[in-house]
Amino acid sequence: EIGDVNEAMELSKIVESKGLWDHVTTNTLVKAAVTAEEFEMAEDILSMHTASFSVDTANGRHVNHPNIEAYTELVNGYAKAGHLDKGLGMMQLMRKRGVEPNEYTYTCIVGALARSNKVRQAKKMIEYALNLNLPRKKLTPIYNAFISGLLSDNWSDNVEGQASHAASVIDALSMLQEMQDLNIRPNVVTVSVVIDGLGRCNPPRCNDAKDLVQHLEFTLRPKSGTGYTRPDVNARGISLSNRKIATALIRAYGRGNDVESAMKAFRRISVPDVVALNTLIDACCRCDQLKIALEVFGKYVSFERWNSDIPTIDSADDIAIKPDVVTYTTLISSLLQLKSKAATKRAIKMYRDMKQTWMIYPDTFLVDTILSAMISSG
Repeated sequence: EIGDVNEAMELSKIVESKGLWDHVTTNTLVKAAVTAEEFEMAEDILSMHTASFSVDTANGRHVNHPNIEAYTELVNGYAKAGHLDKGLGMMQLMRKRGVEPNEYTYTCIVGALARSNKVRQAKKMIEYALNLNLPRKKLTPIYNAFISGLLSDNWSDNVEGQASHAASVIDALSMLQEMQDLNIRPNVVTVSVVIDGLGRCNPPRCNDAKDLVQHLEFTLRPKSGTGYTRPDVNARGISLSNRKIATALIRAYGRGNDVESAMKAFRRISVPDVVALNTLIDACCRCDQLKIALEVFGKYVSFERWNSDIPTIDSADDIAIKPDVVTYTTLISSLLQLKSKAATKRAIKMYRDMKQTWMIYPDTFLVDTILSAMISSG
């Protein structure tokens, strides 16, 4: 809120008059200004209050400037608001002031450049980041931002859109290989984003997505002291049983009209959440398998089991997932599209169950869907 920023600025004058202004004050005020999209105010604050800073380079460690948080906030704010040139200009200015960008700054700007299809510039920024001599694990989010931005908004069903997306997927796979060549470990986010990109190809490259996961699971799995691969697979790491990765695969299988494989991917998740459930239900509905979608809903959504004082999960049949408005919207809209009395009756029952049992209230999309169905049925 602009009013909150102005109030904060008035308080800051009191802080400054008493000699209490420090880098925390600067960072806090800049964040408030950026949140209110008062970018000029944020620049003025940094112009007047960037702390002097000297780095002892004897130990070779990278030390962040006290105001790096504020500059990164402003760079990210400009990028999100569509002022990418100003964000890049701020990166140049901060260097002149002795504030070296860190991994968070590069993550923001690389993602913004990739989303804007400025691939060459994004790769140049990655090169700069590699020269920071950061621990390899801190470089993973920068590559993730590039891959995610690259695959974000250039997909469509027309031939030109598909060709562009296919080229982006090739570029994303190339960057994934570069990460491994540089000993920068991909993580679950990296793999999930690439899977989603493969799933949005036409036709969806589901087999390639699964093969990629299995390859990375084997090559990145921790080794025992004897050099043999440990047999246990951490479900939080890269594997077909990882919840985020499995959910991405389910979405890809849904686009590929392969409900059977989507079900298999879901069953690999030891403790599925509502996002995985919604993705599976959506996949079934996309493939005109509403009956299977309703069976899945009936199996995993039980208020009695979910509300049990002593929940027990001895098998997959004991899992109870709390649904959300997306769960019900997907099923109700699919039922209403059938335009039959039985389906409409089932949709009404689900709507009441959603509100009265789970205390979930419809969003605008669900209300519009119901109204459209009522109008079309007369």
